Amino acid sequence: MPAHGVSNLFRNGTTDETKDGMDIDPEGELPHDEQVPAVVPQAPVTAPTTFSPRKSQGRRRSIPFALLGIMTIGTGLAAFFAVQESTTPSEKVASALTNSLRFKTAATTTSIEVKEPAGSTTLVSEGVINFDTTASRQVLRIGSGSASISEVIVSDGSKIYVHLGGGIIAKVAAGKSWVSIASGQSAATSVTGGGGASNDAAILRVLSATGNDVSDLGPSRVSGQVVHLYSVHLTRSQITRDIAREHLSQIVRQSIALVHIPAITYTLAINGANQLTRMTATLRLHADGQQIVESIAEGYSHYGTAVTVTAPPAREVIPFQTYLQIAQEKGKQAII
Repeated sequence: MPAHGVSNLFRNGTTDETKDGMDIDPEGELPHDEQVPAVVPQAPVTAPTTFSPRKSQGRRRSIPFALLGIMTIGTGLAAFFAVQESTTPSEKVASALTNSLRFKTAATTTSIEVKEPAGSTTLVSEGVINFDTTASRQVLRIGSGSASISEVIVSDGSKIYVHLGGGIIAKVAAGKSWVSIASGQSAATSVTGGGGASNDAAILRVLSATGNDVSDLGPSRVSGQVVHLYSVHLTRSQITRDIAREHLSQIVRQSIALVHIPAITYTLAINGANQLTRMTATLRLHADGQQIVESIAEGYSHYGTAVTVTAPPAREVIPFQTYLQIAQEKGKQAII
């Protein structure tokens, strides 16, 4: 969920791109004839023996059959790679993202840096998400200048609950430590990276859609893991179309209308298991006449992990609109 500045904390790595070659047998030598087992079973050897011409000939007859097997395997691999090469980058990305969503759950990490004329804000988080129900839990640390704040976000699929460290909510509404927000009122757009964990499934579906501009960037390494990189470019018209399809309140749509996003290019890292492991993007936004640069990196791992989400006690929760109203009446800033 978007966070332009510390007063709106719902804002919403370095990749070592070393090319990988194939592993080579460190020995690098073919075995000698005498090391190849004979085709005809031999009687147990009880004493040192010497090779007779007949035995040596029998051993050598096995070599063409071994080579034939290698050639057959090689032909099969060639056919496999030929099929792989005929698959377009767009189809490969769609296959990986669809496969990732099929696991239904995953562990996530997020790193966001927002640069504004007045300064910069950073956000790092760890959590888990259920792609189907959008249930999720995230623990965040948000910093701006010398100030920082901890935050916990829990979503049960219908509501999002936000806990702010330092008793910030209780300073506005005594006895309250959580603010609740209807999930349809908290997210911005699914393609700007601003939807938070609960919107990850929507982001991945948009990126796997037919007709996207996808490029193959080749093999690389991310956090020591061998991956294949692809870029997915979304135009302004695609972003506008995606926003139109979102179920958003009028106030959120009015906020989005103030932000101009010309285009977005995502870089996706796909591992050998055909799963998304990392997604990065840099957004250059124009809001209130100012240019904002937002760098996003999201990591995915432990697909299929258990996701158990429990809503906080009702007595500790205050609806966002009520929290906002009380803050305005007391002349205090409603941080969220």
